[in-house]
Amino acid sequence: MPKGTEKGKAPMNSGKGRAMDFSTVKPFDPLPEKDEDTGKMIIYPARIFKITTDKKGPKGAYDEVVFEITGPDKYKRRQLFRNYSVTESALPFYHELLKSANPEVELGSDFIMTPEEWIGLEVGLSIENESYEEQIRSRVKRVYQASKVTVK
Repeated sequence: MPKGTEKGKAPMNSGKGRAMDFSTVKPFDPLPEKDEDTGKMIIYPARIFKITTDKKGPKGAYDEVVFEITGPDKYKRRQLFRNYSVTESALPFYHELLKSANPEVELGSDFIMTPEEWIGLEVGLSIENESYEEQIRSRVKRVYQASKVTVK
């Protein structure tokens, strides 16, 4: 327990340690899935921010892709991730991502995934909100070509 703290009470700011400004912090609300006015699914503009390859999970190898929302302003810089299994039966999902980011890419039997070539490419994302560890969070449902974006 921090020095000078009573049991069951939060520690007081002693002035020591790292300065942090929480004056403008707002909790993350989940992204809206649908337009309030039309009820239609929203496709957000995003870019591929990071790809981590060769991760291991209980169902096999996968790549983690982090997307950064680029609009509207209210949601800019929010990051969402999606894991893409590299097992044969799950490759259609990865195929959708790659073709959405670069419709001209050749995806044949000799394709080599080079993450740095995909960073920064623009896509559209539909999201789905789910309950995770007692919080509602937004997750990537599908990836679309950037031309399909419905909000700016």
